[in-house]
Amino acid sequence: MKKILAMFIIVASIFLVSACRRHEEKDREVPFKNLAEEYTVADGGLHVRFPLENNLPYVDVESFIMLLEGALETERIDFDYHDELLIIAYKTVEDDDAEWEEDIELRMEIDFAHDTVTVNRYDFFRAFAADTKTDFGKGLEIVKAVETPPEETTFDLAHYGFSLEMTEEGHLMPFHLANLFFSGPMYDVYFNGETFYGIDTYQLLDDASLRRKLNDTAYNRHAMPDDIKKATRDFLVFALDHFYGLKEMHGKESYRDLVHNREEGLLGSDGDHYDALNRIAYDLDDLHTSYLMSGIYLDNHEVDHAYNYLGPRSRDFVHARQTVLQTHCRREEGVIHADDGFAVILLKRFTEETPDAFRSYLEDVKAQGEIDRVVVDLTCNTGGVMGTMYRTFAYMSDEELPQHRVNAKDGSTVSAWMKSENEAFDFEFYLLSSPVTYSAANKMLHIAKETKAATIIGQKSFGGAASIAPLIVPSGAVLVMSSTSLLADDEHQSLENGVAVDLEMPLDDLTDVDAIRRLIGS
Repeated sequence: MKKILAMFIIVASIFLVSACRRHEEKDREVPFKNLAEEYTVADGGLHVRFPLENNLPYVDVESFIMLLEGALETERIDFDYHDELLIIAYKTVEDDDAEWEEDIELRMEIDFAHDTVTVNRYDFFRAFAADTKTDFGKGLEIVKAVETPPEETTFDLAHYGFSLEMTEEGHLMPFHLANLFFSGPMYDVYFNGETFYGIDTYQLLDDASLRRKLNDTAYNRHAMPDDIKKATRDFLVFALDHFYGLKEMHGKESYRDLVHNREEGLLGSDGDHYDALNRIAYDLDDLHTSYLMSGIYLDNHEVDHAYNYLGPRSRDFVHARQTVLQTHCRREEGVIHADDGFAVILLKRFTEETPDAFRSYLEDVKAQGEIDRVVVDLTCNTGGVMGTMYRTFAYMSDEELPQHRVNAKDGSTVSAWMKSENEAFDFEFYLLSSPVTYSAANKMLHIAKETKAATIIGQKSFGGAASIAPLIVPSGAVLVMSSTSLLADDEHQSLENGVAVDLEMPLDDLTDVDAIRRLIGS
C-alpha cells in the first residue's frame, strides 16, 4: 500500500511540475499596439499572467490603466494600496468660470480578500476618458447643469465565478473585467492571444478590415479551452447584470437564466459557442444590442441573421422599414420637396458632416423664397452621433437645448442645457417621425417637444435611449449593447419607448407630400 501511495505521489508531483512549467510559459510580456484613430496611445507591452493555472488571462490593474495613457487621463488617477485593498481615485477638474460646476471625486475600492469591487458612482467608468480627436460637439457650450447624487454600488465578482489575485507580481484582475471597468466608454483593448490592440468604438463599428485584423492570429487553429467557454458564459451574465442599461426596465433581477438557456451552445463546439452568443444578442430584443464579430478560435466565423431570431419589438421596426418606408429610405438625403410654401428635408443619420449639410439644405430652401415652413423628415433616421444631432438642431432654435440622462444602475440623474454658436434659420419647423425613428433622432423629437421649437408630426418614434458600449468577452467575440446611461425626458423618465407626436398621420401617408401639406395647412 505504501509503495502504491509513493508511486501516486511521484506521478502527482510530475504532473504538478509539468503544469507549473506550462503555466510559466504562458506568463509572458505581450506587445500592445494602438490602432485607434480617435486617440493617441503609445505602443508598448503588458505582462499577462495566469495565476489560477488555467487559460483566463490576468493583468495588473495599475499597469493596465497606465498603459492606456492618451485614451485615459492617467495623470489624474491616484492608486492607494492598503494591504488587500486597492483604492483608485479620480477628481474631476471643472471650469472655474462656471458657477454651477464643482469638483467630484470618483472612487473605486477593489477588495482582493473578498473579490468585490465598489464604486461611489457609475460615472467612474466614463469620467477619466480622454477627449476624442474629433470634436463632435464643436460649437456647443454647456451653460448650466443639475444632478442628483448616485448610490454606491458593489460588485460581487465571486458570485459570477471570478476571483482577484494579489501576488508578488501585482494586483491581478481578469483582463476582460479590467477592460470592461477601465478602458473608458469609447476605447477598448482587444487581446487575440498574441497581441493587445487598442481600438476606438467608431472603428469597431464601421471598419470590417479592422475586425479581420483583430481576428488574424494563430489561435484560429486552436480549439477553445473549456474554461474559456465557461468564463465567457459567466462574464456575459456579469456584464448584462451590471452594465446593460435596459435590465431594470425589463424587470430582470439577473440575466443568468437567459444566458444559461443557451448553455448547450456556449459549451459546445467553437462554432456553436459563437452562434449561441449571437442568439443571446437577439434574445434581448434591443436594436442597440447586437453581435459584431466572432472570436479568435475560428477564422472570421460568420453567424446567421435570420428574421425568426428577431424578438417582437425588433420585428415591428423591421416591418415598418422594409414595407412602407423601404423605397423612401433608399433616397438620397437632402431637399426632397420645395413648393406650396413648404419644404421637406430628409435626414437619414447624424454624422460629423450632418450639421453643415443641414445648414446648406436650409440655405437652398431660403434662396428659393416663398417658403416659410420646413419639415425635417426623420422617418428613416436611426440616429448617430449625439453631439452632431445637437449641432443640427441648433439651426432650428436659438434657445438653450436640454439634455437629460438617468443612470439605470445607481439612480443618478443629470440635466444640462447647451447653447450653440450656430445661428438658427427663421422657418416654422416640423419634425416628421415614424416607427423607424431611433436613438439620436428620437432624442431630437424630445428636444423639440420640450423647447417647442418644432411640431412633431407622423407616428410615435421607435425609441432608443441608451448610448452603446462594446463588450469583448473571453472567447474574443465582440458584442455591442445598450449602456447604463439613458436619455430621458425632463422628469428623467427613459426615452427608450419613443416620443409621441403632436399631429398623427397614418403610416402609409408618411411619404406622401400631399398628405403632409394637408396636415400642416397652407
